[in-house]
Amino acid sequence: MGFLHLDFSGSRCARLLVLATALGLMVSCSKDAKKKTVLNADPDGLEQLEAVDPNPEPEALEEIVSNPTPTEVEESFDDSSVVSFLGYHDFTLSRSPNEMLIREDKFRGQMQMLRDAGIEVISMEKFLQWRRREAPLPKNCVVITADDGWREVHTYMLPIMKEFGYPFTVFIYTNFLDSGGRTLTQAQVEEIMGAGGTIGSHSVSHRDMNRVKLGKQSVSFGQFERMRTAYSKGLEELDQGASSVQVEGVRRSRAAVEAKLGELAEALKDYDEWIIDELQTSKQILETKFGVPVETFAYPYGPYNDRIVKLAMDAGYEALITVNGAKANFETPLG
Repeated sequence: MGFLHLDFSGSRCARLLVLATALGLMVSCSKDAKKKTVLNADPDGLEQLEAVDPNPEPEALEEIVSNPTPTEVEESFDDSSVVSFLGYHDFTLSRSPNEMLIREDKFRGQMQMLRDAGIEVISMEKFLQWRRREAPLPKNCVVITADDGWREVHTYMLPIMKEFGYPFTVFIYTNFLDSGGRTLTQAQVEEIMGAGGTIGSHSVSHRDMNRVKLGKQSVSFGQFERMRTAYSKGLEELDQGASSVQVEGVRRSRAAVEAKLGELAEALKDYDEWIIDELQTSKQILETKFGVPVETFAYPYGPYNDRIVKLAMDAGYEALITVNGAKANFETPLG
């Protein structure tokens, strides 16, 4: 599953406990955190955020001496740290704030709260290094992210992050990049990276990746899988001698069941091809444009499923982020 982002932009910004693996990093990567809020897929209608959690601290080891030659003992890796992921989207000076839009002065106040509380803001890479057991983390720390690629991330967020010396990660969907209007340009992203920011993928099109096209319909992946299971069981009954079977409340013949299973198989093939393109193409575009490895992916709107997770890991992502504020620890899955 993925790390979750905490929506820290609107009325929920009082929650400092948000870390998600894959950004996660707004967080909660347990199975029960899989259900995310879905917003309008229109490019003008923003999406949800994400946040994450992990935590470390070194253990004291006893000196062991036996014989004249002391035995070396390595200090064990402390995996007890807690990381909170704070996820943002858009920023404003005067527009009415909402869950996807935060006022610039309120955002600065939140960054000051972190400073006053003595909570360290770490980079995504430092978080991933900790998960690889390559480096320790402070007992409590925060990862900060911004989704989509709105121009105001450069206009308002970047100056504040530079003021505080905080790193952050921008998740960009590539159809939005350099597309005019209020979108980030390649030059602005390069400036963000030059100031210590990093980038992650947010897909190509920013469509809800948990929806499967089935004819003229679009169904959730969970509903799609239930249909596949029902028709597969129906075919098993037919193979065992039944003349017809009850599926989806209707009595169906072998021909009808086999036809539907063929339709579902074709839909799943198309779905996999689309998901692979969203994952791989966005990664390739960003890596080519900016010359850096893209190791993290944030799900558009938050929803995901086990099939997306596998395909994302196969595509080379190290951590997957979704929206659903919760604590995450060292055992929280990165995918």
